[in-house]
Amino acid sequence: MLGQRGQEALFTKKKPKAGDKFTFKRYEPTYNCVLTVTVAVKPAEEVDVLGKKRKLLRVEMQPDELKGTNVTIKPPKSVWWLDDSFTVVRRQAEMDGLGTLVFVRTTKEKALDAKAATVDVGKRSLVPLNRTIARPYDTRSLAYRITVKGEDDPSGLFIQDAHQKARNAKGDTFELVVHPAQPGASGKEKASDEYLGSNHFIDQDARIKEMARYAAGSEKDDWKKAQRIERYVKNHLSNDNAAELVPASQIAKTRRGDCRHHAFLTAALCRAAGLPSRTAIGLLYVNRGSPYLGFHTWVEVLIDGRWLGIDSTLGKGGVSATHVKVTQHSWHEVQSLTPPVARLTSDGETHGRGTQGGVGRLVVGRIGNPSFVP
Repeated sequence: MLGQRGQEALFTKKKPKAGDKFTFKRYEPTYNCVLTVTVAVKPAEEVDVLGKKRKLLRVEMQPDELKGTNVTIKPPKSVWWLDDSFTVVRRQAEMDGLGTLVFVRTTKEKALDAKAATVDVGKRSLVPLNRTIARPYDTRSLAYRITVKGEDDPSGLFIQDAHQKARNAKGDTFELVVHPAQPGASGKEKASDEYLGSNHFIDQDARIKEMARYAAGSEKDDWKKAQRIERYVKNHLSNDNAAELVPASQIAKTRRGDCRHHAFLTAALCRAAGLPSRTAIGLLYVNRGSPYLGFHTWVEVLIDGRWLGIDSTLGKGGVSATHVKVTQHSWHEVQSLTPPVARLTSDGETHGRGTQGGVGRLVVGRIGNPSFVP
């Protein structure tokens, strides 16, 4: 099993050439496990290194998929560029919450130069649009046209269920119709014990159970009970993006956090109230001076055989078509933030243009160059 230095030494030892393929094992802290990595050596190419073009050997590294009981995760591919001595000169990797980052080998003096240009990596986790959506969290149906580069099955990067469906797939482009399930109809979905049980992040201690009783009150209707819990958490937590991510029982004490904290506490209260729950992880329309799609987590509850969305960060009594789901999770037997989303939210420059309407389409290039079109 290799660490960072071991991987660099591997290439110096092997002296690979274009066309070579081999595997090695490395520890992945994001997923808290050891994965097999497949290495593919490509021909040398010209790349930018601190403003200068250099011809470097391209090496692509793809970790194996992770398969769980209810989710499959494909870790992102990383790319290294090697010089004639097989030293790593440039590295490209994807980091959760930050998107695609490029690292360049340089001197200590240049790395510490305070006058060097800086990059707002936080914005790399957002997908910008050039036009706002009127009342985005009340929009019930949108169709997004999405292009994802470098994937055998682009539509497979998004969950398909009662919340959203893929259609018209052609090459690396497909349409994703987001139309959240609404209460009032019955379905055939069933939830296993993991959606009602306690786990590391969604735990149920005496405080959680008492809060659930208070939030649900005497309400007997399951959907109204879920909405009461959503509203309770909305009013109970203060927004704090710097809060440490801890189990729901601790969130109930600190009373602060971001969308993940809201989701964990909401899911825990729902389970304590007898409602099977899971988190949905994906993207949400936000406005930061300009319109974007940004990372977001919300909750789904199983009612009458259908998973229905609630979002205690917003407290709107449900979710909208601007909630685009990438994956879902019960967090059973999980103690790390495994489900990744950042790989979908940036790759190079992102920009877009759009139109508001009952149905829109989002054109995305992994997801780069997004735009709503008529």
